[in-house]
Amino acid sequence: MDGLEAIETINSWRRILIEGKPDQMDRMLADVERRLSEKGWTREPHIEAKMERAPNHATRWQCFVGGPRNGPNLMLGLTRVSDRRVRGGTYSLIDCSPAMRRTDVAEVVVDVMKEVVTPSASSFGLKVTFPRLGRLSRVPPTTAAALLRFSDSVAGMWPLPPESQPLWRHFVFDACREDAAFDVGELSDWFVTNGWSSEASNALTERFIDEADLITEYEEDSES
Repeated sequence: MDGLEAIETINSWRRILIEGKPDQMDRMLADVERRLSEKGWTREPHIEAKMERAPNHATRWQCFVGGPRNGPNLMLGLTRVSDRRVRGGTYSLIDCSPAMRRTDVAEVVVDVMKEVVTPSASSFGLKVTFPRLGRLSRVPPTTAAALLRFSDSVAGMWPLPPESQPLWRHFVFDACREDAAFDVGELSDWFVTNGWSSEASNALTERFIDEADLITEYEEDSES
């Protein structure tokens, strides 16, 4: 694993998406805490409380601090974005030696994903995916966060329910304001990975393009 691969591996923590029934999610999160505790990781309620007070964040966090002896010490967070969904949340490097490399950090993340999170989710019949927009798309943080909030609220429903419309509009407006650039195929694939059918994903992608074009045309007309 080289340095770029290590960065991609570490960033993949944020892309974890676990889906299933609420009671399955409850048991999985308790099992993840047990498995991490057996590896020497500790739950950090003070960090969780701080995350819950942050604006625009879900209110249910589980944050753990740990790592191998003589290795990097990390904080890894999981966030319960809905009754049926858990996403990989924030991560941070707490402590490391001057000789530590990115690959050392990546190995810790891989260990937690492969030896804790994925087997725990599988044991309760939960679906684990790593949705991502590829290298052809350029999506600033605010737009990405708006897209996640929309997805977690609607969770693959089609047609979109009326209560989801404000979140959808928020996503489209943020994308236009930040001049986000989506590859059509990557955006459609992202919707599929997040629970929509292929037909619904294509319809959502076309709707986004149409509405973004209308906003752009309106803004250009207003400036002329």
